[in-house]
Amino acid sequence: MTRYLIPTLLVCVSSIMDVAYADGTDTHVTSANPVPSANLNQLQRSVGTKPEDVITSMDGLLVQIPGDPSVYLIMEGKRRAVPNPATYARLFNSDCKIWGPDPSWAIVDAGQPLDCNALLVVGQSSGAVYLLTDGDRYWVPNEAILAKYCFNASQAIALPDEYIDQISAGLCLD
Repeated sequence: MTRYLIPTLLVCVSSIMDVAYADGTDTHVTSANPVPSANLNQLQRSVGTKPEDVITSMDGLLVQIPGDPSVYLIMEGKRRAVPNPATYARLFNSDCKIWGPDPSWAIVDAGQPLDCNALLVVGQSSGAVYLLTDGDRYWVPNEAILAKYCFNASQAIALPDEYIDQISAGLCLD
């Protein structure tokens, strides 16, 4: 899966990683992980955008930073910890790429961890998909965004649209 328009700045490596979660559990993940070969400042210079624009454009990535085995989702320009393996399994495809570890990800501001009860829901009538976390619903507007975030649509729980509409609306994921 191609994530970004600047493939010359990325390399793929195969590795075994220790993955830890906010609740203290851990696991080993084996995958071919794209690893940025340039830090965010180099990326910013190469595309001529402000650093905060670059960070926002990386929404949807799962990343790690050196010395921290936690997995983070970049969402709304913030690095949000995935709290445990159950949450990871509920939200993401099993073949998701985890970027890093790379020190560049440490400059992305840390946000609050995803709620340990975070899940995907789909409206029974509308078919609209949402990420529910932190008491808010975040609309996943199309298949491209679902793929960008590596969300596992087969894990989405069908709920009546009336129930979903009662949940506080967060931003639309892009």
